[in-house]
Amino acid sequence: MKRHWLYIAVLAALCACSQKPTEAQTSDGASRQSNDTILVAIDETLASLPLVYADDKRMWAEQGLPVKYQSYSSTKDCAEALRHNEVDLAVIEAEHYDYLLPHNPSLAILGHSYNYWGIISPSILRLKRVKDLENRIVGVSRNATSQAVCNEQISLSKTNTKQMAFPQIDSPQTAYNMIINNQIDAIVLPEPFLAKALAMGGRMLMENNKPVLKKAYIVFDSQRKDLLTATTIEKIKKVYAAASDSVNVARKQDCTNLLAHRFHLTTKEIEKLNMPARK
Repeated sequence: MKRHWLYIAVLAALCACSQKPTEAQTSDGASRQSNDTILVAIDETLASLPLVYADDKRMWAEQGLPVKYQSYSSTKDCAEALRHNEVDLAVIEAEHYDYLLPHNPSLAILGHSYNYWGIISPSILRLKRVKDLENRIVGVSRNATSQAVCNEQISLSKTNTKQMAFPQIDSPQTAYNMIINNQIDAIVLPEPFLAKALAMGGRMLMENNKPVLKKAYIVFDSQRKDLLTATTIEKIKKVYAAASDSVNVARKQDCTNLLAHRFHLTTKEIEKLNMPARK
């Protein structure tokens, strides 16, 4: 295990360098464009695709909703922005919501969508299955979907975790960078970083070799009664549900330009992409 702890120390230093706050993360309530603007925290994963789609199709404008987005490097950062009143709504993972709710009982759900997740290893290691991760280092984000997926796959494969290590890596972009740079044995990634890693030669280590669907929520603080009136909440629910349904129906055909320009995906990456679903 000495190798593990030395490796983890190096990883911690790498993550500290790569997970610098974005401009949005360092902003405060005073930076809002206007008092009536509804600020929404989105991350860089396809959990935010319905919101991005709604903006692209001017669905907010049709309902008279002055919605603006602020991007964050992870859904945990989105939740922190909501907690500090930097934004009015936020996209977070279902597991993270369950973890936060006891500490934030006024947190309320406006809608949900789904995204695909998988465990990826660098091709250089030639790992083929979850069982091969025994005695290895797997990056996860704790109290989040990443950790849940990892635990589920380890349980299904009956993998012995005694000699495994699980450094915390919250940012999917950082996680992706570590995989393509061969800095870790394996990591749990959501779409579109899953497709990006596969396009770069990464290996899927999931049981049955398939990614799994996990739920994400758009949430708000139900104690907020000033900007988020009952009428506004109903309009937001309507737009979000319609956008989620449209993304599921439109699939890649109607979203190709959006995926290329807003999520910076190449044609090869889009081909490997598992589009989010709405059950």
